[in-house]
Amino acid sequence: MPQLLRLRFVSLGHPQARMDDLVLNFADGNGRATDSTLWLRNGGGKSSILNLFFAIVRPHKSEFLGGKADAKQRSLDDYVLPNDRSVVVAEWQLDPAADSLGLEFERFITGVFYERREGSGGLRRLYFSSRVATEHPDSTLDHLPVYTTNSNGKRSRRTLGAFRETWRSFRDRAPHLDVNDTENQGEWQEVLEAARIDPELFSYQVRMNQREGGADELFRFAEAEDFIDFLLALALDPALADRVGKNISAFRRELLQRKEQLVPERDLVAGLIARLSTVRAIRERRGHVRAGLGEARADIGALGALAAVRLGELGEAVNRLETARTGHVTAGEEQMRQATAKRGRAAQLERHGAELRLARLKEA
Repeated sequence: MPQLLRLRFVSLGHPQARMDDLVLNFADGNGRATDSTLWLRNGGGKSSILNLFFAIVRPHKSEFLGGKADAKQRSLDDYVLPNDRSVVVAEWQLDPAADSLGLEFERFITGVFYERREGSGGLRRLYFSSRVATEHPDSTLDHLPVYTTNSNGKRSRRTLGAFRETWRSFRDRAPHLDVNDTENQGEWQEVLEAARIDPELFSYQVRMNQREGGADELFRFAEAEDFIDFLLALALDPALADRVGKNISAFRRELLQRKEQLVPERDLVAGLIARLSTVRAIRERRGHVRAGLGEARADIGALGALAAVRLGELGEAVNRLETARTGHVTAGEEQMRQATAKRGRAAQLERHGAELRLARLKEA
């Protein structure tokens, strides 16, 4: 399990107890994470530090420790003022690789950027993470790009949008550092689990810190059933149990509806089906008649197409015969003219022969 090295709080807290830019170091002299005690007087801000830290690994609003611890009924909105651009960052010492000797360790940062939404005043959260590399200062807890310097040399805090743009630009420059950002709590849980930071483990720490000095109360069981409930909650995801409970409640409501509403409706529908059987028979007969009419219409259409083709062929034959008749008439007239001309020439020849015979007779 990764161990906490440092915490950084930027522009957070109540107006009477502000943390402008505070870094808490939980490392030993060699820079390794070690068990630490935060010693502060009452009202010094220990609960606020716990509240804000747990909000990184257990970000759901219903699990915010300040709303439960000692009935203080605080919300995360109480720590972020209207004009604040607040940041909470945790630096972790990751578990050594399986093939290493444990002499070197890798560092990882997880953080949340808080900003008020314009108009509605609601709190907007951007979760971000990265592996730490000293050659990339933006990845280190001390040099995160939460500040910007203008042309006059004055330093001011970045807006959430400007920070996200800068963070994504850093991700493009150093893709090997697993730089991530998201506003979705489900995606953020996957990022934590990928770094082997178990959010479920911190859910029990949240419950153990709901009341100061009440850490052992979580493990006190008055009845055996209480221990079974605790064991089930430890082994199973409570969200899954909630979904199962909701499904059972919904199924129970559906069963009641089935008895009170759906059963009479079923009887009504069964009666309607029995009474509509006659209409169904009529519809089936009409369907058969409509199918027969469709077939007859198809046959008539085919016959009409065949008649049209035949009429076309007969029309073409009539045209051919008319053309032949016209040709025969013309040829007959021409032959009659030729025959008339031949008869006239024969008559002339016959007259000429008669005249020749008459001449010879006269001579004789």
